[in-house]
Amino acid sequence: MNNNNNNNNNKPKYSTNQEQVLRKIGTHSYSVKLKDDRYKSQLLESIQSLYFIPKITINYLRNEFQLYASTVQTVQEWLTKNGNGRMSYDTSVKMMACLDQQQHILNEKGYSFYTFNTEDLLIIDDNHFICINAKHICSTHEEDNISSIKSTKNNTNIFFNLSTTYSKDDFCSPELQQCRRIPNYTIHISSFYYTFASLIFYCLFGERLSEKNKDAFMNTIIYTPLFWFFQKGLQYEPKERKCFFIS
Repeated sequence: MNNNNNNNNNKPKYSTNQEQVLRKIGTHSYSVKLKDDRYKSQLLESIQSLYFIPKITINYLRNEFQLYASTVQTVQEWLTKNGNGRMSYDTSVKMMACLDQQQHILNEKGYSFYTFNTEDLLIIDDNHFICINAKHICSTHEEDNISSIKSTKNNTNIFFNLSTTYSKDDFCSPELQQCRRIPNYTIHISSFYYTFASLIFYCLFGERLSEKNKDAFMNTIIYTPLFWFFQKGLQYEPKERKCFFIS
């Protein structure tokens, strides 16, 4: 298996320019201003549809929303301040469940996350998670009679519509790391499974996924639900991947 992160440091890299602005505007209220991105409306709709954020106000014209919570911060800030660079097993499971729900909402509308960055994820009241940057979203399309995909375990013919450049310092799959042409319509949605699993791996273990650390870290949680989540999602071959979790 090739390693898509072997040239990266353990910690993700980030732009010094914030692409969204998080502000505390009251004792228990926060405002998030989004970048004017192509899929901002789809992102806002996915956030509004999340059942675990009942007190939220969306302003589509201003590309922003307000939510009511005791604490809101980026996942990267939380990891640095509260988790010594890593999350507990239970918190990692919560993060996986929250982002999986947001992904499901996007999928139903014909969209998908394809990359992640911990600076673009919020943790709300130390318990709930959302992605707040639309640059990690692309539209998808379905193709018929794709023989190489018909044999996949995920049994779907859905592919990304990649029309803009993206940072390969973000969490992304081997095929996204190797992509040399934009626009691109050949990357299967199972790419998301790898991206998603590599993000959770980093948050749980405090290091980027690599061939050197994968087995050692996974052996510390062997046969747990997250072990099988990583085992299914981090397959190098797209046709072997599956988004699999049993609580």
